[in-house]
Amino acid sequence: TKMVNALTAAAKQKNIPVVDPKDADYSVMGLMQAGKETRGSRVTYIGDITDKTGKRVKRIQGDEIVSPKKSGDPWALVDDAALDRVAAKAATDLHAWLTGAKTPEAAAVAGAQPTARQAKPVSSTASLTPAPAPAQPRPLATPVRAAAVKPDLTVYVQSVSGAPGDGQTSLAAAMRKHLASQGVRVTETKSPNGYTVQGNVEMGAAQDGKQPIKISWQVVDPSGKPVSNVVQRNQVDENSLDVTWGPTADAAAEAASVEVAKIVPRPTT
Repeated sequence: TKMVNALTAAAKQKNIPVVDPKDADYSVMGLMQAGKETRGSRVTYIGDITDKTGKRVKRIQGDEIVSPKKSGDPWALVDDAALDRVAAKAATDLHAWLTGAKTPEAAAVAGAQPTARQAKPVSSTASLTPAPAPAQPRPLATPVRAAAVKPDLTVYVQSVSGAPGDGQTSLAAAMRKHLASQGVRVTETKSPNGYTVQGNVEMGAAQDGKQPIKISWQVVDPSGKPVSNVVQRNQVDENSLDVTWGPTADAAAEAASVEVAKIVPRPTT
């Protein structure tokens, strides 16, 4: 919610009109994750711009080192000043795209709606909304432990356990797709010499129409030893994932695959 508010303010500073989703030409759905790297703690952001039909027409993305320190929970180092810096970068990219697509006066970015549901704009402008849960508003995708890996080994993504609806298959399929797009050699069958990615979903008790969700992606080396664990936490609308996950599975897997791809091996040729 803080990030949506910061991006709304940054957009207005660049003279990008911000309106209600019902008056929008475009919807901007954001995703953020925090992680550790050699220089400290970093926040990565992705903003998907969709038109009135829900089709993605542009993606803006980037990152920001928020602290030279490292923490078990990198989000603890993400303060308001860091969010403002990320928002300023995102607003600059958004302004550049809107200027190319339409004049700044004609292109408007719709008002922030800090909900888990995708805004459905029906007239002129666009909206700043968090991406579909569980990959919004700030999924935690942080490797807990990492180990050196050998190149030229395959990666097998098994069905995700504990997921309601079609999550067991849709989450696994989305993870395979996004790992492959990052150059990881993904196989359909498990190899004794390959790595395995094991997913698990935990749904909490619903309260006030919202339900907490935790998705864990564990990377296991060929010997069966866990080498890393990527965790995502958020809230979704109660029972919204009981049948189909739809774009939620793709968004969650895409966010987590960035961290998983840092651990699993990639081919050298």
